[in-house]
Amino acid sequence: MTSYSRRKVLKSGAAIAGGLCLTQNRFALGEPTKEPHFYLQLYYSGGFDSSYLFDARPLSFTAAGKIQNYLGQDPTPWLGSNGQSCLASSLVAPLVPFKDHFSVLNGILAPGRDDGHEQNRNVLFTGNSFGGDSYFPFLNEVLTPRASLDFFVSGTLSVPFSNGTSSISLTSQGVSSFSKLVGNSKDLSSQGQTADFIRSRLQLASNGPGRFSEGVRNMLAGIDESTSVARKFKNLDLQLGPSDSRILKELKAAHKLFVSGITNSLIISDVFNNNNLIDLDTHDGDSASKQPTTYQAIVAEVAEVFSFLKSTVFDEAKGLSLLDVTTVVISSEFNRTNYQQGMAMDKTGTDHNSLSNMMLIGGKGVRGGQVIGATDLDVLDDKGVYQNLSKAHLEFDPELIKRMGKPFDFDTMRPSTGAQEVYSADQYITMASVANTILKMYGCDESKYWSNTRNSGKAKILSGLLT
Repeated sequence: MTSYSRRKVLKSGAAIAGGLCLTQNRFALGEPTKEPHFYLQLYYSGGFDSSYLFDARPLSFTAAGKIQNYLGQDPTPWLGSNGQSCLASSLVAPLVPFKDHFSVLNGILAPGRDDGHEQNRNVLFTGNSFGGDSYFPFLNEVLTPRASLDFFVSGTLSVPFSNGTSSISLTSQGVSSFSKLVGNSKDLSSQGQTADFIRSRLQLASNGPGRFSEGVRNMLAGIDESTSVARKFKNLDLQLGPSDSRILKELKAAHKLFVSGITNSLIISDVFNNNNLIDLDTHDGDSASKQPTTYQAIVAEVAEVFSFLKSTVFDEAKGLSLLDVTTVVISSEFNRTNYQQGMAMDKTGTDHNSLSNMMLIGGKGVRGGQVIGATDLDVLDDKGVYQNLSKAHLEFDPELIKRMGKPFDFDTMRPSTGAQEVYSADQYITMASVANTILKMYGCDESKYWSNTRNSGKAKILSGLLT
């Protein structure tokens, strides 16, 4: 998580207390929602190769030397309820029962040209390659009741969140251990001589008009709120079975953290298969050849997520499952290249590609069953030459090894016809568009919306994705 200097702590009024970094509500509250609305994101580090998921290519493209395919099977159409379709590999079959609960987003661009993991991960979560404000605290502001923590991270996630002070990072096992530790400890509301002395000194220091006093006041508020959070952890009854899968343990923790009021937003990071961390960064042919097994494990996890959320009762009286009150996002930081130059199709690895990305988004507030957006490099003539190429693509990728998102018409919610000659980020689906769609879904103020570039207006909303 983000580290803070003394100067930054005093400037922002951040407070570290009891292992939790907490602040006062720094933003104006929006209109509260009528029902609980949680946010769950699965983040797979390393970069999706969406050709093994929902942006596949026929085997004829592999025969023409255009894209590797270690699965060795032709994809089939995945038909969306909005009349759009994509080609999906056979590996996505376990998601068919949940098709109506999520939509596929293809061709999501990062506006910059940087193909680094760190930069694109920052863009994914903050809209800026150097980090910045995340949208998670903004979601929490408009909810009633407002959760104690703005977001919760399970696993490893290195992103410089400038507004991520009201957050905590623990795995499900850590949540369970912390809950037991707090449960066996003295009530944090009890004050001893040392604690009373420290509080009295802080209260004196908080009486001034300057920035230092403001920071101390927020520190006092943080200490008080930490006590409240600890009490919620103390009452957390997290039952983890020894045979539970890794993802099931995290989902159980998410459920309890949501209903307890500790957090409304949770990110699950890191992918494990048989207790081994799955590496999506397949630069060599040997690791790339294992992608069918890798994506089979990923799809199994995603299916387990939707199955758990759908089968877990949230409000029996209203007939609501946890899926009915939770928005779910499945993502990575970028896509992979079709192949590596100079390598045979049966020996090639894949490199970084920020010109497209694929996300799944479903649950509360989402119109499921759709296919939104597409990538190019999808049409070959009888000589194996790509058709309908744009100068915009050639500007970024003259070697033609990266699928690029097609221009998108936000009014019709369809890929635009014709090739774009001059690149303009506002004519594509970007992560800023996805983030703004989520902010819109929660009813956040438009002042919190992201822009594609520093000097551009707010990125366009994917209105057809919203219920």
